[in-house]
Amino acid sequence: MKKNLLSILLTIAVLSIGILITGCGTTSSMSGGHGDYSEIVLSSKKDFVNRWVHVIVDDNEPVEVRPKRRDVAVREAVRLMIDPGRHQVIVTDLDGYLLYSDEIFVSAGASKIIVLP
Repeated sequence: MKKNLLSILLTIAVLSIGILITGCGTTSSMSGGHGDYSEIVLSSKKDFVNRWVHVIVDDNEPVEVRPKRRDVAVREAVRLMIDPGRHQVIVTDLDGYLLYSDEIFVSAGASKIIVLP
């Protein structure tokens, strides 16, 4: 009888401690996968390195960006955040000369590097 009573009390104590540790107010969550955004990075072979250009995505307002050399573009270039999917991208110099115009597709969490002349 004492052994049964002792085992019941021990079981209640373990359960109570478990409920106190993991109970009310504490949650743990994990999420995986890619974020719901994509990026465009501009680089240039030589002519437009560190020169201002206009980037127009899907007929939105132009954004001024300075392309970096291809070898440092991933680390140093400005990243334009866009929604995943298809986008029309137009890049011009400040005088309006067309440097790049194409429809691109960028997956969620991915970066698209656009290389200018």
